[in-house]
Amino acid sequence: MSGPKWFVNATKYGHCDFYDDEARKMGKMYCATCKQHCNFPEYRKMGKEIIVHFIDGILNNNRSSLEKIENGRFDIGSMTKHDLRGYSSTPGPFCNRVSTLENSMLHVES
Repeated sequence: MSGPKWFVNATKYGHCDFYDDEARKMGKMYCATCKQHCNFPEYRKMGKEIIVHFIDGILNNNRSSLEKIENGRFDIGSMTKHDLRGYSSTPGPFCNRVSTLENSMLHVES
């Protein structure tokens, strides 16, 4: 079973927009960047917030942190999409693939 998935896309920003000014200028040669009305510090802040909410949601089973990602209410315009794939924020792992694999290996070796 694959784990849950969250997709967040700040549509007018590119990968290099996380960089500082000098690196972003060089990155424009190979990666699209924001062209107008850009707030690069806020874009980087959004990325940090998503990572913190994701870690808190998964490791601490904090459903409200995951909902912050799913609702997509960031200061930077973005599109969000998610597929929980059976994940529940109740205590316990969301994936049983390892235990299933271990069990099948035990049967083979027996």
